[in-house]
Amino acid sequence: EDFGYTKIIIEKPKSIEALKDDEKFAKLKDKDKILEKLQELEQNPQDFKNREEFIKFLGVKLKKSEENLIIDSDKTNNTEKIPLKTNIQGYYDTEVKPYVANSWIAWESASVGYEILFSKYFYTYTPPRKLEEINNELEKLEKEVQDLLREIVQ
Repeated sequence: EDFGYTKIIIEKPKSIEALKDDEKFAKLKDKDKILEKLQELEQNPQDFKNREEFIKFLGVKLKKSEENLIIDSDKTNNTEKIPLKTNIQGYYDTEVKPYVANSWIAWESASVGYEILFSKYFYTYTPPRKLEEINNELEKLEKEVQDLLREIVQ
C-alpha cells in the first residue's frame, strides 16, 4: 500500500472561448442555451458530483459524442495520482477543487497502480561542501601542480 496510488481523471466544462471556436459545437441546436449556462457557471461556480449532474444542470439532451464536445476530459492534463491510504474525495476537496472550479471526479476512470520512486524512498540528501573547503583544496592542488612543473623544468 505504501507504493500504491489511485489514478483519477478530473473532468470540467471546456472554456466558453474554446467552445466558440469549435466547429462541431457550433452545429449543436442547443449551443446558445449551453453557452448561457456556462456563463452562469463562470459567475457562480457549482459543485458537481459527476458528469450526469453537470449535463442535468445544462438542461439539454445530449448524445454521448455531444457531451464530449462540452467536457474537457484531457487525460494527460487532468489526472491525479492519490496515495492508496488517502481518501480520494478528501484529496479532491483540498487539493483540486480550490484550483479547478466546476470540476468533478470521473469515478469510472479510477484505476489502481503501483510505483517505486527510488529517489523518494532511498535517496539521502548530502549538502554540498562549503566554498572555503573547496577553495582550500583547489589552492593545495594548484601548489602541487606548480611543484611538479618545477621538477620537470629542472
